[in-house]
Amino acid sequence: MISLVVVAIYTGLSQGIQPTISLNHGAGNPSNMRCILKYALITVLLSSDAIYTVLFFGASRLVSDIMQKRYRKMSMTGMPELFTCISSSFLRH
Repeated sequence: MISLVVVAIYTGLSQGIQPTISLNHGAGNPSNMRCILKYALITVLLSSDAIYTVLFFGASRLVSDIMQKRYRKMSMTGMPELFTCISSSFLRH
């Protein structure tokens, strides 16, 4: 479940830079393409670091929170909260 959110974030990043990469490629601006790719790579590395840190140190808490929400039959309302929590950690970087 958490992996789907992470994959969605990376897919959104890659599809988000695609129009600007295409525009700069068509205009013949390789330096702009390199700059955009550099920022995208930095974003992916920082977000990967944040995801790994959160999952490494907070795995037991995340699992226990998810299991409690499923136990209380609140998994449908728990997913947006989990997504908001994970995505807000990316906004800080």
